Order: sequence, then structure tokens, then C-alpha cells
Amino acid sequence: ARQQEVGKQLYEILTNHGFVYAFGLLSSQEIAEVFSGSRGFFSPSTDRSALPRLTPATNVGYGALGNEALNARRAGDIKEAFNLRKETLTDGTLNFQEGFPSYCQRVWDLCAVAAQRALLAFGVALGLHEPEIF
Repeated sequence: ARQQEVGKQLYEILTNHGFVYAFGLLSSQEIAEVFSGSRGFFSPSTDRSALPRLTPATNVGYGALGNEALNARRAGDIKEAFNLRKETLTDGTLNFQEGFPSYCQRVWDLCAVAAQRALLAFGVALGLHEPEIF
């Protein structure tokens, strides 16, 4: 019943506003775990010159500040990122820093959980007969 009510509210928000901010897809503890791990990776003491570089061919690796510009008419985005793909979790690409592969696997798993929860909510909002297969 609660799931149906949330689905109804989500449908109403999306049809009237077109945008929704999702909160609670992961626990506060899980979110803190992700941010704690990223602090070590993105700390000033990390030797960024040793990181595999982000390339357009693979879209995997470290992207420095200003390296990407989502809007070509503006200066590069003020963000750092480390892009990965599922296969990079096990192919040795991430072995440049101890503990980094297991951290990335954990983040990947948490993102998958959050995505499944969001998809379930959308499935309920759309009134699908079996929303959990969405």
C-alpha cells in the first residue's frame, strides 16, 4: 500500500513538474562510506600523475580539473573524476592504488542498488503489472 502511494506521488510529480529529487535510495551510512573512500582518493596527497588518464576511446581513467566540458561553448568543468566500466573492476586497470579496486566494486554495487530502487519506484509509478522487473 505504501509502495503504491509513493508510486502515485512520483507519477504526479513527473507529470506535473518533469523533475524529481530522489532521497533515501541508500542509507546515510552507505553514502558516508562512499564519500569517506573518495576523500582518500581525491586528497591533495594523491599523485595524480601516476593515475591512468581518461581517454575518449575507453572513457575510463582519471579526468583532471577542467579536462571535460559538457558545454563546448564554456570553459572546462571544474570537477575531477575517475570513470570506470564494469570490466575495469576486474581487469587490472584499477590496481595502481591499494584498496582502490575493492572500493570501486563497493561503489558500483551501491549504485546498482540505488538504481534498482529507483527503477522499482518508476515501475510502480507507471502502473506496471510487475514493476520489479522494470
